[in-house]
Amino acid sequence: MHHAGAVTCWGDNSHGQTDPLPGLFTQIAAGRQHVCALDAAGQAVCWGDVASPSAGDYTFTALGSGFRHSCGLTIAGDLECWGAYGKTSLHPGPFAALAVGLHHTCALRPDGTVVCYGSNSDGQAAPPDTAFAEIAAGWHHSCGITRAAGLLECWGAGVPAQSGQRLAAPAGVFTALSSGWRNNCALRPDGAAQCWQQLTPPTAAAAPPPQCPAPVFHFPVELFPWPAGGLAVVERAGAIRAYDYVSGAGPCAAPRPILDLTDQVDTFGERGMVSAALDPDFDQFPFLYVYYQRKAGADNRSVGRLSRFPVVAGVAVRAAELVILTLPDLGLVHHGGAIRFGPDGMLYLGIGDNERADNAPDLATRHGKIIRIAVRGATAERPYRIPDDNPFADTAGALPEIWAYGLRNPWRMD
Repeated sequence: MHHAGAVTCWGDNSHGQTDPLPGLFTQIAAGRQHVCALDAAGQAVCWGDVASPSAGDYTFTALGSGFRHSCGLTIAGDLECWGAYGKTSLHPGPFAALAVGLHHTCALRPDGTVVCYGSNSDGQAAPPDTAFAEIAAGWHHSCGITRAAGLLECWGAGVPAQSGQRLAAPAGVFTALSSGWRNNCALRPDGAAQCWQQLTPPTAAAAPPPQCPAPVFHFPVELFPWPAGGLAVVERAGAIRAYDYVSGAGPCAAPRPILDLTDQVDTFGERGMVSAALDPDFDQFPFLYVYYQRKAGADNRSVGRLSRFPVVAGVAVRAAELVILTLPDLGLVHHGGAIRFGPDGMLYLGIGDNERADNAPDLATRHGKIIRIAVRGATAERPYRIPDDNPFADTAGALPEIWAYGLRNPWRMD
């Protein structure tokens, strides 16, 4: 796929799979004898021996293709499949990711559990009872990276209809995974790739190394010292966890949950949980501030939120969220989002231009700006106040919270 979204295909064209339909696309998935792609509106378009789903039935955020079927995740998080294999009614979610194999499809729930549909001739659709962070589907097997430790687990390839049967896989910690016909490849944290063949019949999985593996964080976007010990790690999908890198609990202590908003954070495009920061006087004011994009509606336009959460016993109280500021109608990219407290005690928030360069110099919009607000003593009725010394506090036609303008995408600052 070209940068602008046009598609070029090459190779076998026995079923017209290398003759793309006209249009510009945001995602593409190639199966054995067909190709499907998502257009800018989230509609699936297919060519080759699998027809496109009915236009307008669903808007998709992710896509995968197998032998003679394809599947997509709807904006509601449901799984919809079409074609010769896996053609069933809509599978209700919510699901966070999908993996499409030869005759089967697996989907990953937000809690890490896996559900598979379609053929289970070799046990490929019978996942073990394990929480995974990422999954991949081959032709007669499936694999996943465990959420807790980043280890590999694979199943299928000769174990018909039996759940929990494992295949051999390399030991160690991995961060990304892809499966082919009888082969798999995975990335280690240092970027090195390791590939292996799926064994049939299966053998026992290799024992993990005796030392405790390092924890795996997926798409970490921010980290800062956590008052209860260790580092707080902000993950794009909407979770914040604390890792005790030096702890009396020992090096195997699992990361501790601080806040989980994965069910409402939107990760399409450049969206996600973008940044978090503690009140600079946390001992007196135990608050956690978070900036994230909330899941989009049917028009795929997301909403940005700067929120405050009280922290009790080392955990942010989700039910007590106070929305400080809302940014409606967000596009796919340029959301900025860095939260910083200055030495003056004020909260600074970087906000991207929302895909429009003319927003940056426009003092009537927050987009393309760094704003500066006072949040101490915030309430639902008055979530923030304007500092008297803000440069546009008394300027007609300008938003008084603006501190700096003319910016494209202030993703991080200090």
